[in-house]
Amino acid sequence: MHIKALTAVEIAHLARIEKLSVTDVLIALQDAGVTSLPAEAPRCSARRARHHRRQKAHRQNGLAVHRAAHRLGLPSNCTMLYGHVETMADRVATCSRCARSRTETGGFLTYIPLAYHPTTTSWARRSPDRNRDVRASTT
Repeated sequence: MHIKALTAVEIAHLARIEKLSVTDVLIALQDAGVTSLPAEAPRCSARRARHHRRQKAHRQNGLAVHRAAHRLGLPSNCTMLYGHVETMADRVATCSRCARSRTETGGFLTYIPLAYHPTTTSWARRSPDRNRDVRASTT
């Protein structure tokens, strides 16, 4: 059985409340049978995008959690939410961060571009072109 559990934000939260390092939490999860992490970070992290997204309290850098997991042999996926307020340059920068982390750790299994859909939220912005999914993953 393959157990994929807990996002980077959840792992950082567990570390905070248990007063442990992220690595210690990841080791405990691994000992309990977790074999990979779900995709959750990094998203386009342009300042204007971070400003508009709701921030979870005391959010730790998700990419750092994924790097720690990869060092322990726990693979994960890399996602990019796009199509809201970021620019093409922001998308490229996010893809570059994913690629650098993959080169450093070898831990990302897949890259998943996620289109922002304003019709499903109260934050109504422009709707992304559906063909951008493919273009977003190749820029």
